[in-house]
Amino acid sequence: MTASFCDIFAYILASAAEDEKGIIPRAIQELFQHISENRSIDFHVKVSYIEVYKEELRDLLELETSGKELHIREDEKGNTVIVGAKEFQVECADEVISLLESGDAARHTGITQRNEHSSRSHAIFTISVCQKQSAESQKNTDVAQDSSWKSVQMIASKFHFVDLAGSERVTKTGNTGERFKESVQINSGLLALGNVISALGDPKRKSAHIPYRDAKITRILKDSLGGNAKTVMITCISPSSSDFDESLNSLKYASRAKTIRTKRVVNYSPDQDRIDEMELEIILLPEALQNQQ
Repeated sequence: MTASFCDIFAYILASAAEDEKGIIPRAIQELFQHISENRSIDFHVKVSYIEVYKEELRDLLELETSGKELHIREDEKGNTVIVGAKEFQVECADEVISLLESGDAARHTGITQRNEHSSRSHAIFTISVCQKQSAESQKNTDVAQDSSWKSVQMIASKFHFVDLAGSERVTKTGNTGERFKESVQINSGLLALGNVISALGDPKRKSAHIPYRDAKITRILKDSLGGNAKTVMITCISPSSSDFDESLNSLKYASRAKTIRTKRVVNYSPDQDRIDEMELEIILLPEALQNQQ
């Protein structure tokens, strides 16, 4: 990749013009619009913001958290989680935008010959959404007699908005010292991600080992790339002819991701079915007793 979304975050977030908003603000706005239009469903939304800087995890929403306290693990269902990362529960789009802006301000950036505000890390802004049919709606719509709702009773969704730092050639960036070390780690992470994408997209290697553990960024994106997810890669390229090689390589890099095929299913919690049935019975019990009397 030759450019970074983070480099234009301040502009796309501060812009008042609707047609100038960026991808993340548009997604946030659409999410909460959907929530406001579905009053019969209880939504719980949480956000987190993590960066991978020189192969170390850093919580951008809780800067006091030590990198040693953050660990990439798999839960009992095989989903990738970052243990120790702070999650903030939010109620509206403005809260999410505020957290995004504060986290973005804390990211590692630096001056290079190519960019005055170059991203020196990969970053993952995550929105977790849990939706459940409200008890009032269950009571009003006589959902107790309809067993079909149980299959989507508790749905968990997760949106990863990933900003990959651009790959860097020392001959063009002029990086030395600490900037050079950052470039090495950035390129190393992108190489590992490219290898994972190639392995997942090669039909001859379906049963072969996928090198997720070669880098932190690939471990975090394991679910997005090869799990129960729908993933879109957007590539930033330069219109300048002097950047032709970088733009071409970026497009080739992204085109490999198009060969990956994932099978998506609804995430729901069947363990909650019986508990929620009992809670619903308790809610409906007073009305049933009153009808009998």
